[in-house]
Amino acid sequence: MNKIIGGWCQDMLKLIIENSYTKVEGAQGAMLANIENSMAVMTPGAWYSPAYKNGYWDGKTRFFDKKNSCFPTGLLPQVLEIVSDGYNDDEFEVIDNRKGTEFMLDEDKLQSIILENSGKELRDYQVQSVNDVRFSELRGMQWQRGVLNLATNAGKTTIAEAIIQLTYSKLQEKWRPDKGEKAVNPVFMFVTHSKEIAYQAKKSIETDLGITCGLIGDGKWKVESVTIGIVSTLYSRYKNEKPEFIDLSKRVVAFVGDEIHHSTATSYFEILAAFNNASMRIGLTGTVEKDAVKKTRLYAITGEIITKISNNYLIKNNYSAKPECYMVPIDYPDVDKIRLYGRKDEFGELNYNDQYTKGIVSNMWRNYVIAKICEKEVFENNGQVLVLVDRLEHGECLEECFDYLDSDVRRMFLYGDLTTEVRQDGLNKLVNKEIDVLIATTILDEGVDVPNINAMIYARGGKSIRKLLQGVGRGLRKKADGSNLRIYDFIDDTAYVLIKQSQQRLEILQKEKFVTKKFVPENQLGITEKEFQQVMKDLDTTYDEKYVNVE
Repeated sequence: MNKIIGGWCQDMLKLIIENSYTKVEGAQGAMLANIENSMAVMTPGAWYSPAYKNGYWDGKTRFFDKKNSCFPTGLLPQVLEIVSDGYNDDEFEVIDNRKGTEFMLDEDKLQSIILENSGKELRDYQVQSVNDVRFSELRGMQWQRGVLNLATNAGKTTIAEAIIQLTYSKLQEKWRPDKGEKAVNPVFMFVTHSKEIAYQAKKSIETDLGITCGLIGDGKWKVESVTIGIVSTLYSRYKNEKPEFIDLSKRVVAFVGDEIHHSTATSYFEILAAFNNASMRIGLTGTVEKDAVKKTRLYAITGEIITKISNNYLIKNNYSAKPECYMVPIDYPDVDKIRLYGRKDEFGELNYNDQYTKGIVSNMWRNYVIAKICEKEVFENNGQVLVLVDRLEHGECLEECFDYLDSDVRRMFLYGDLTTEVRQDGLNKLVNKEIDVLIATTILDEGVDVPNINAMIYARGGKSIRKLLQGVGRGLRKKADGSNLRIYDFIDDTAYVLIKQSQQRLEILQKEKFVTKKFVPENQLGITEKEFQQVMKDLDTTYDEKYVNVE
C-alpha cells in the first residue's frame, strides 16, 4: 500500500485505487453526491424514451457503483478534481493498491527508438507518443494509462511494438500477484476485435521484435509472454468462466487495446476490466467518439487522451500522401419523390433503410458509375482501387455491373463470411498486384494495411466520421512514385437524408483540409444520355423510361 497524500484518521475520505476500479470510503453527504453526479452522463436520445418522458428516468448513464461504492479507475482524474475542490490535501487520502506497477515503462526520456530485430526506426512523433506514455502521471503516481489518438497511417502497431520491446525483458521472470500466491509467467496482451488485425499484428510484432507471439482466437488458445487476443474468443471464455481465462486474467500485467473505441461495447469493456493486474493500459484509436456516454466508457477502461496526431500533421510532415477528393453527383433515382412532389418531412416517404437500399445499395446507376471509375483508374492511371461497401448485397450489385461491362478489370470481393485464409489471400493478391480492384465490406475498416492502392471509392455512404476517416486512411501511405491518393465519394441527391449525409461527409473531408473537387460522370467518364438510358433499361428492373430529373 502506497499512501500518496495526507495523513490518516478514522473518518477521512479515502480513494483506494486498483487497476480496474477505485473504491470510495468515508465520503459523506454532499461529497458522495458530487462524486456520483460527476459520473452520471446524459444518454444521447434519452428524451425519446417513454421512461424519460414519463419522469421515471432522468436519462443519465451512471458509472458510479453505489452498491460497492466504486467507479472505473480510468475516471479517477475527474474524481480527484472534485475531491480536491471540497477537501484540503490533509483531509483525504489516496491509496495506491495497483498490482503490476513494476511492469510499467521506466521513466527515462528516449531520443530515438529502433526495433531490435528489423532495425526499423520510429518516427519523431512515434517516439514522442512512447515518451508521453512513460511520463504520464497522476498526483505523483506513475499513471501510464490512456488513449493514443492517432490518425490512420500514424503507425499505431509500431508504437505498440516499441512499448512491448521496452517491457519485454521484465516479462521473462515469474511474478507473484500477491504474497503467498503461486508465481506465474506475466503476459502483455495486444487485444483486437478483428481476425485480420490479429494476424497482421502478430506477423508485424514477430518480424520487428524477433519474438514468438501467442494467439487467442480463430480456434486457437496459445499464450506467450506477448499474446494477441481476439475479443470474441476472450469474451466467450470470460462469460463461461473457463479456467484458462481465469488463469490468463491473473497473468496479464499490461495491455494495448487496438481500435479501443470498440471498448464501448460490453464484450470488449468487460474483458479489459477483468484484467485486474494490468496497470499499464493503453488504447489505440484514430477516432474518439463524440457521444458523451461512449467517450466516458472509453476513458473509464483506459484513461483520457495522452497524445493526439492528426491526418493534417502527417500530411504536412510528409508522412502521409496528400489525398485528392472527388465528389461525384448522383441524382437518379428520385428515391423519396422529393423532386417530383416535394418533402412531407425530412425523411420523405420512405424509412431510412429503404432510402439507403434504393439510393445506394441497389442503385444501379450509381454502381455503374463506380465500375466505370474503376476502369478509368486501372486502364488510364495504371492504378489499383479499393472499393468500400457496407453490405454484402452492395458488393454483389457492383459485381453485376462489372459483368455487364464485360470488364477486363481483375477484381475480388472480400466479405465477413469468407474464411480468414481467403480474406488474407485477397489482401496478398492486392499487395502483389495480382488484382486491380478490391471490393470489401467493413472487414477492412480498421487497422488492416492496404499499402498499394492509388484510389479509394467510398461507396457506402452514411454519416460516420470514424468510418469515413478510416476508409480514407487505408490508402494514405506515401507511394514510391510520389503520387497522391484519389478518393471518390458521392453527393447522393436521391433522397433527403442521403443528400444530408453526403454534405456531412464533404464537411468532414474539408475539415481535414483535404482538397475536394467535383467529378461529373457525364464529363469525366464520357457517359451520354443514350448510354444512361440503355444501362438503366438493362440493369435496373425498376427503371421508368419516362423518368425526368425535375429540378
